[in-house]
Amino acid sequence: MRDARTRVATLNAKRIARGREPLGYGIGLHEGELTYGNIGTDERLEFTVIGDAANFAARIEDLTKTLGVSVIVSEAFAPPSGVSFKPLGKHALRGLSGEHELFTLTDDGEKRHCGHCGHFGRAGDAGRAASERTDRGDSGAGVLF
Repeated sequence: MRDARTRVATLNAKRIARGREPLGYGIGLHEGELTYGNIGTDERLEFTVIGDAANFAARIEDLTKTLGVSVIVSEAFAPPSGVSFKPLGKHALRGLSGEHELFTLTDDGEKRHCGHCGHFGRAGDAGRAASERTDRGDSGAGVLF
């Protein structure tokens, strides 16, 4: 995860040097059962994932914008991962009941400011997956587990 963040920082330094906006991203990680596979017809086949775990990962990824961090993990993911996390507190997630304890990487506390739209945690121009996003929110498919 940290290697990927370092590579994005290197890419963004090059983008800024060329006068382009930096790419932003958000990742939501959760552990659970899901169903995955290809759906559609021969003319339009897409890989997708469905299930409560995929929905949970997408919901916590959405919070990266609000909380101004690039990575959020669930309570189910954090302990078995062996990585140090800092708590973000309990949060209500759209479409899910109750509040859920969430965490971020210990070195991911800086809010990102976007010169393009003027909001914290909103920058970039790449695609979006269920648990990965760039700050424009374009749709794609995929969940990280």
